[in-house]
Formats: sequence, structure tokens, C-alpha cells
Amino acid sequence: MNNEKFPIAHRKWLDNETSVDEPLYTFPNDKTDIPGHLNMVRYYVGQLTKELPESIREAWLQWAEAAALWHDLGKFSEEFQRHICLSSSSSETVEQHSGKKVDHSTAGAKHASTHWGTSKTPYGDMLAYVIAGHHAGLPNGADLFLERFYKDIPEWESYAPAEVCSFIEPSPPLLWHKKSQASKRNLGFAVAMQIRMLFSFLTDSDFLGTEHFMSQEKRNMRPSWPEDILEQMSHRVETHLSNMENAPDPAPIQHLRHRIHHQCLSQAQVPQGIYQLNVPTGGGKTLSSLSFALAHARHRHMRRVIYVIPFTSIIDQTSRTFRGVMAPLEEQFGMECVLEHHSNLAADKDTERVRLMSENWDAPLIVTTSVQFFESLFSNRPSTCRKLHSIANSVIIFDEAQSLPSHLLAPCLEAMRTLEKDYGCTLVLCTATQPALECKEEFPIGWPAEELTSLLGTDFERQLELSMQRVTIQHLGEMDQNTLMSHWKTLPDKSALFIVNTTKEAQSLFDAFSSQTSTHILHLSARMFPIHRERVIETVKQELEQEKNIILIATRVIEAGIDISFPVVYRACAGIDSIAQAAGRCNRHGERGGKGLVFIYESTDFPIPGILDDLRAAASATREILAQEPDADLLSPEISNLFFRTYYNNRKDQTNLWDSKNIKDMTQLTPVPEKMFKSLKFKDIDKNFKMIPDASRSIMIAIDQEACHIRERLEILDSQGLYPV
Repeated sequence: MNNEKFPIAHRKWLDNETSVDEPLYTFPNDKTDIPGHLNMVRYYVGQLTKELPESIREAWLQWAEAAALWHDLGKFSEEFQRHICLSSSSSETVEQHSGKKVDHSTAGAKHASTHWGTSKTPYGDMLAYVIAGHHAGLPNGADLFLERFYKDIPEWESYAPAEVCSFIEPSPPLLWHKKSQASKRNLGFAVAMQIRMLFSFLTDSDFLGTEHFMSQEKRNMRPSWPEDILEQMSHRVETHLSNMENAPDPAPIQHLRHRIHHQCLSQAQVPQGIYQLNVPTGGGKTLSSLSFALAHARHRHMRRVIYVIPFTSIIDQTSRTFRGVMAPLEEQFGMECVLEHHSNLAADKDTERVRLMSENWDAPLIVTTSVQFFESLFSNRPSTCRKLHSIANSVIIFDEAQSLPSHLLAPCLEAMRTLEKDYGCTLVLCTATQPALECKEEFPIGWPAEELTSLLGTDFERQLELSMQRVTIQHLGEMDQNTLMSHWKTLPDKSALFIVNTTKEAQSLFDAFSSQTSTHILHLSARMFPIHRERVIETVKQELEQEKNIILIATRVIEAGIDISFPVVYRACAGIDSIAQAAGRCNRHGERGGKGLVFIYESTDFPIPGILDDLRAAASATREILAQEPDADLLSPEISNLFFRTYYNNRKDQTNLWDSKNIKDMTQLTPVPEKMFKSLKFKDIDKNFKMIPDASRSIMIAIDQEACHIRERLEILDSQGLYPV
């Protein structure tokens, strides 16, 4: 064994080349100033589970404590203790001197499988996934139970304290509460999510417990929020909106935004559930939805608000708005109330504290992308899953809810349903064109109609539809680029926004206009880096305010959440949801005396490529509707509902019932009781659940002096062989 005193979990090397050991487990009467690692992990799961809804808190604590005490049972073995004592390099990581060379996680997994539950109810297999994967990731059931469990591992039971091993429960409490017992639940999917959530509690507690011993500096940097933080943030939002609503000379649309905001706020005491916020573009739904969410979270004793945005291109604007509102609080606390977490985070925001907060979403307001949110829910990796427990007991706003990808719509909706039913979340589906997500014979994956409630009410939604008609939409039919430009030349307003479906078409149209007009022309697409997009948008806004003529040729990146207003918008044929978003960039604030003009056209030069299957299917559904009703009001709720029903039905067979990768099939339970949980495929799910297929390669574009300096530094590191670049 290690030494005369106790088995150790980690060894920390100090600057003077001496070491300090962290005990693996300590008893109350042990004479040591350093608590055991298992004790600390148990402490942290106790703290983290306090954020769960009260109705399930105790049951989850019991399960999480078992995982905490057993996850490192293999470290009691002589082999592990000998190995860690021989480690002499302070640069070695925990994994280098434990997980890779001495298997210490299989022991706890096998112990859980044997001692938690019974053969008829083998709940221990659920814990086995969690413990076995706490370093390498949640495994597939076949790999764990049919291969790994049959490999020899170091003997540990002779050295482990009896009170650790005897923490057993033949009849553990169910991880359900009353609301979980809804009909038509996918039990296997729900169990898989329970395992991921337990995995989140364990991995985050394990990271925090290790950090507690290894890095006092990081531990001290983590935030500590006051109990009334959501109340303070709610007060900030209401003060901000009140100032906007009482400003002199408000825009014509400001009165309607005021009514939308106060109707949302009045619903704050509704029960936890699923709500729709259907507001035409320009109606202020971003801050109105946040107003509801913060007030609702306060009334329902929820822990945080998570704002999920479909595109990285608009997350900067939303985050900037929220940070502006919360600036006094962030200055008061000296840390970020608004945590922005996505792949394109700007360097000036990517501080050490932000990175720590992003690890487990330790902030009252999270702004993230659909990709980050959903791929985390289906991940098997410890670093990704450790934040999942922070989603429980939250208000989750899905901005532009209609943008969920149809090829993964079934597992996405099932995950949303699971969060609402099992983890006390309230969901807000926020959009200008509410998707038809009610459960119907032709759409069985949807929610029962009685579970979807409008925050505004159908009468007020109808009033908004009539009051916020700021544009006239005309379908021009098929056009090539020359005909399109000729049509533009006939208009009295020369400032126009052209929205096309591909960057190739945008480039071609930009070149065509540049050769035929002296009007200032700009381009905007998702291929531009964020700071460049921001500069273009700011330039366009300034020139429009100065009433200068300007043409902006953009891809779909312009459609969601960007506060910009042209007198004329041209939109290449797409889904009606995209057309509605395009219309939201025309006469957005009702600033024109009459209505703005929106023209839909079919590009004969650039048909939608096959790789954009969602977009092609959406455009096809629009054509079907226009063929049936040529004079249809494309912005009406009835046409929007018809569009989504047509679109989802068209995609049903193309996407294998909206689950092209068979994600839900990978969570099926085995009908034989003793093997019930052994067939789950966490590793395969992680590999296959990709919101956006990853066929890209990262590149660096040095646009300024700072970027050039970073590039030079990366090249030096690459040449030294220290880091591959």
C-alpha cells in the first residue's frame, strides 16, 4: 500500500518540489487537515442536488451519493497506490497517473451493478454506466457489460473501508415525480437521460472535488451568487423596459411592445410547463420573454434562465443586449451575470472566470446556441456533460423554435419533453412563426395540444397579426439575375435587402450589381468572422438612418434577431418561416408612412443545392401552398400552420420519422428484466447526434495586428512541436 497512514487519491507537487497527498477517504476522527476525495465528491453532489426541484431532490441525492462514494473504489488497490506513489513529475495530470495506467473505475461500476437494486430491478446497471465513464465517457452497454466487466482488474475490496462499500440500497428510490407519469413516454429515452444527469452530478462533483485539493486559485475564482440574484436581475429588466416604454417620441410600434411585455409579465405565476410566445418580428419578444422567464423563475423557485439561440451569428447581439441591461449588477458583483457559451466567443470575453463558469453553467442567465444545448444533452463526454445538472429546474427559452433541424426533430422534442416532465423545467417556444408541434396522427412526436399554452392568448395574437402588418408581400415567379436587377431599377426606393440561399449566389449577385450601379453595396454571410459581420451591420444601420441608398446582399444569416430595417426586401424562395423572418427586416418599426415591400422570387440561376435538404424541403412546401392558394397571406397563422404541417409531412419519410440517425432506437430497453438497462448506446449516440454535420476544417484569418501576433505565436509553438496547429 501507499504508506503507513491512508490510501491517497491525488498527489500535488509544490513549487519547492515537495508533495502533498490527498487521502482517498477519511473518517470523522482521522487526524488530517485534508478531507478525503470521496468525502469531497460526496459533499459536492450534496450541494449540486440542492438545485433540483424539491419533489425529486432526496431521491437524486441518494443515487448521486452512491456514485460519489464508489466512483474511485479501484484506487484502493495496491496497484493504484503503488503507481501514484511512484509518480514523481508535477506535470502529470490525474488521468496520466491513474486512469490510463491503472483501471480504477471498473471496480466501482461492477460493485454498483451488483449491490444497487436487485436482479429483477437492476438499477445498479444505471450507476455502472456513470461510474465506468467518469473519465473516458459513457460507454455503450455491450462494451461495458460484455467486455469490460470480464477483464481482470486489481483487487481492491480488501483495502476499502466497510462503510464505503456497504452504502447499498436493494430498493433505491425512483428518479421520478408525479408529472413524470405522463402517457406515451419513451421509457428508454427517459432512463438514458437519467443516466446522463447522474453522470453530470458525478463528473462535475469529481472535477470540483479534485480542484478543491489541486487548485485553490481556481476554486476561489468560482462565483458565489446571492439567493435573490434572479429577483435583482428581474428588477433590472423591468427598469430597462419601463425606461424604453416611457421614452419621448416612441416609435409607432412601441405601444404594442409595451402590451406584449406586460402580458408576458402578467403570466409569471403560471405553473411550470410548456408555453408559446408567438410575436411578429419587431415585437420585442427577446426582452419580453426574458421578463417572463426571470419573474416566473422567482415565483417557482427555479435556479436560472437559459436562452437558446439557433445561430452563432445572432448570439452576439442578444448577449450584448442582456449584458447592457445587467451591467450595474455585473459591476456590483465583479463577475458576469450573463454567461455567453458558444464556439465563436470573442477573445475579450473568454476570460479565465468565464471558462470556469462555462464548465458547469454556474451563472443565473446562460445564452447559448441550439448546437451547444442539444449536443450536450446527447453527449457522452465528461467535460461536456458536467453542466447538464444546471439545466434542471430552469426556464429555457428557445428563440426561433421553428429552426430545429427536421432530421433530428424527434430526439430534440423528446429531450425537451423529458426536461419538462422529469426535471422541473419550463419551456418557452419563442418565434414569429410558431411551428405546428401539436401531436396529430400524421405527427405523433408532437405535444398534446392541451400541454401547449400561449402566453399572450389567441385573441391578443390575432390583434397583433392585424396591428403589425407592416409589409406587402408579392410573389414574382421565376427570375434570373438580370430580370431581378431590372425589377429593382423600377422601384422609387433604391435601398434594398436581397436575401439568397447560398454564398455562391450572394457572390454572383454582388458582382452583378457592382457592375451596373454606383449604389453602395455590401455583403453579409455566415462565412464572415463575427467582428466583420458586426462592422457590416453597423455600417448598414448608419447609412439607412442617414437615408443614404444602400444595397445589402445577404444569406439567411440576416434573418434571425438582427435589428435592421429596409424599405424593400427581396427573398429567394424558401420556407414561409424564412419569408416571415425576411419580412421582419422590412419596415421593422413601422417607421414608413405606408407598408414596406417584400418580393419573393424563384432563382433560375441558382436552384437550392441538394445538400441543403431542409431548405429545399421548406421551399417545396411553400410552392405547394402557393400553388393551392396563389393569393394566400403568407404571414397569417393559418398559412404558417399549414406550411409546417406540409413541411414536416414531406420530411417524415426523408428523415426516417424525423430521426435520421436512429437516436431514439439507441435508447431502447431490453425486455428481459435482468438485462433491462444493458443495451443503451451512449457512445454511438454521441457520435451520431450532430445538429450540423462536421465536414469543416478550422482556419485562421489574420485581419488585424492582434490577429497577426496570435498567428505568429501559434506558428512558433507549432515549429517547436509543443502544440499541433
